[in-house]
Amino acid sequence: MKKHLIEKFGSITAAWKYGLDLSGNGRVSHTEFCAACRNNGFEGNISKCFKDADVDGSGVITFDEVDHDWCVKHKRFMDLLLQKYGTYHGAWVALNISGSNQPGVEEFVRICVDMGYTDDKTQLFKQLLKNQGRRYLTAEDLDSSNMFSSKNVFSQSKTNIQA
Repeated sequence: MKKHLIEKFGSITAAWKYGLDLSGNGRVSHTEFCAACRNNGFEGNISKCFKDADVDGSGVITFDEVDHDWCVKHKRFMDLLLQKYGTYHGAWVALNISGSNQPGVEEFVRICVDMGYTDDKTQLFKQLLKNQGRRYLTAEDLDSSNMFSSKNVFSQSKTNIQA
């Protein structure tokens, strides 16, 4: 399932934001998951995939349960971003210094360094892109606030949606 989503969306982040969590509330119920799987052409055992991904047995899946490592990296990035720039709009203004509304990886790496983000900045840039064919971020790409529900960040889960 995870492999299928990454192939379709280009990254697990884009798969979560644009393929699974369509309501943008940071959680995906079994019903939402089944519909998303069908809409994305998945033909495997959907209920088993859901059960495997629902690490805590809560009946909902979060991004943390789908990919714990990327969840932690996104949360770290968001915390640093908001600490440095106050709002997503403030961060966008800093990132979009040229005024082109198309800041590329170089501008993104610059603000990551400025705010002290230490993980792989280029990989994070690629994770944030909605469209992997694009070479620039949009304000929508930058705002990852809807990726997290109150239960998910920094739990001890590991990636459980099987490739």
